[in-house]
Amino acid sequence: MNPSLILEEIFDSILKEVTEEVNIPIQNLSSPVLLGVSYNPLTMRTPSLEFYLKCDLSTREIKELYTKRIEGDIEESTELIIIPVEEVLDNDVEELKYYDQLTFGAKAVITFFKVFSSK
Repeated sequence: MNPSLILEEIFDSILKEVTEEVNIPIQNLSSPVLLGVSYNPLTMRTPSLEFYLKCDLSTREIKELYTKRIEGDIEESTELIIIPVEEVLDNDVEELKYYDQLTFGAKAVITFFKVFSSK
């Protein structure tokens, strides 16, 4: 098996996931950047790769696309929470308004993003 094809599949999979779960077309997303690997010790499940992506759509456009998801993808998420970058960078993760509603993976991504943005 060709290692470059495996890497391509890993990075393409996050683009497909965002498209399926949030309904953002792939052409509106940047190439993914791997921020790190998280592991939720409470669930004893497999590690999760956490990525950073940029989107060239406005918040309003993203919300609109999210509401137009097709039926099969609605089960993937229950709510779209948009947190301004400034709020993430200027506060401790635990101080964020929606902290208690975030999954372990979302909290990990925010932590990784803060480290990534400080470099």
